[in-house]
Amino acid sequence: MKKFGRMLLALSLIMTVIIPFQHADASSKFTDVTLYEKEINFLADKGIINGYNNGTFQPEASIKRIQAVQMLLRAKGVKDLSGAPDPNFADLKKGDYGYEEAAKAVQLGFISRKQDSKTGKKYFNPWDTLTRGQMAKVLSLAYHLKGTTVSEFYDVPSTDGFYTYINALAYNNVTTGYSNNTFKPYQSISRQHFSVFLARTLDSSFKEESSLL
Repeated sequence: MKKFGRMLLALSLIMTVIIPFQHADASSKFTDVTLYEKEINFLADKGIINGYNNGTFQPEASIKRIQAVQMLLRAKGVKDLSGAPDPNFADLKKGDYGYEEAAKAVQLGFISRKQDSKTGKKYFNPWDTLTRGQMAKVLSLAYHLKGTTVSEFYDVPSTDGFYTYINALAYNNVTTGYSNNTFKPYQSISRQHFSVFLARTLDSSFKEESSLL
C-alpha cells in the first residue's frame, strides 16, 4: 500500500507540472506571448501575423513601418501586389524587400511619402519604428474611420498633424488613451499594441475588453 501511495503522489506531482504547461501552449500560439493573447491569436488565425521561425512573436519589440504595412495588407485581404505605380522612394527600390507592399499601400492611400524639403526626394523609411500617431493615421485611412469626440487628449492639440486620426480612433472606440488622458502620439508602438489596435478595428468584440491603450 505504501508503494502504491508513493506512486499516486509521484503521478500527482507529474500532472501538476505537465498540465499548466499544456494549458500555456493552448492559450497562446507564440511562446513569448502572455498579454493580449486573444487579439494576437485572432490575427494569427487569420494569417495576418506569422511570428518568427523560433516560435516567438517578440510582442514588446517596436513594430517597423514595413511590418505594419504588411499586416494591414493581409488584414484587408490584398494578395495581388502587382500593378502599383512606382512611388519613387529614394530608400526603397524595385526588387528591395518590402517594395511591392509599400507601393501597394501608397496606391491604396493609407501611407504617404515623406519628402525631404532640401532635396525633394521622397522616403518611406521602412525600418523606422512606427509611432502611435502614425498608427492612428494608417488605421484611419485604411479603414476609413471618421468621427470626432469631445474627449480629447492633453498631448494631442487640434494643431497636431495626427489630431484628426487619433480623434477618429477614440470616436470609434479603438483607443481609450492612458489613465492620465494622454495618447503619447510620438511614442513608438510595440508589436503587441499594434496588434490590439488592429484587432479592435477588425472585430468590435475586442473593444469590450479594451484596456487603456
